Amino acid sequence: MNEYRVHSKSRERKSMEPEFSSPTLSGDIADREIFNQLYSFYWKDMYRFAYFYLQSREEAEDAVQEAALQAYRGIGGLKKTEAFKNWIFTILLRKCKRRMRGVIRRRDEAEYGEDDRPVSDESLSDAAALKAEIDRMSDRERQMLWLSAAAGYKSREIAQIMRLPDGTVRSTLSRATAKLRERLDDNT
Repeated sequence: MNEYRVHSKSRERKSMEPEFSSPTLSGDIADREIFNQLYSFYWKDMYRFAYFYLQSREEAEDAVQEAALQAYRGIGGLKKTEAFKNWIFTILLRKCKRRMRGVIRRRDEAEYGEDDRPVSDESLSDAAALKAEIDRMSDRERQMLWLSAAAGYKSREIAQIMRLPDGTVRSTLSRATAKLRERLDDNT
């Protein structure tokens, strides 16, 4: 029987994150340099999250680029570098949601539905089966699972990004994980 990992082990990135002599931003050339350093540290996680959320390389690249541009323009409003990760992922989540609405609208206009694609359970790989089951979940559950598994966020950080109580995030993640395990066990 196949085993599925829903949550990746939390990453020990705190020690790897860039450090700066001043935790506050000044609003000048230093801001741009700090932005470049922080963005270069997080862009892969941003792309991974956007790709899993949008399921398209091109859409993910565009969402990351839009989020980076908005963040770059607004870096002067960020008071502490420690908040950069949550701040830029909040921007990215909004960009992904907006792009997903556009994708759904275009798909609806083309009258192309999920049922039109022939997919047999036997032909799906473990990764594809996992992704298909996650795609069946609600937007909130899917966002939380991807932030947790793909981007390595803890429930407290997800709560900040999604502007929800920490307990709501923990219980939603717990229920979503249990639901996912049950669905995957039913498919095996």
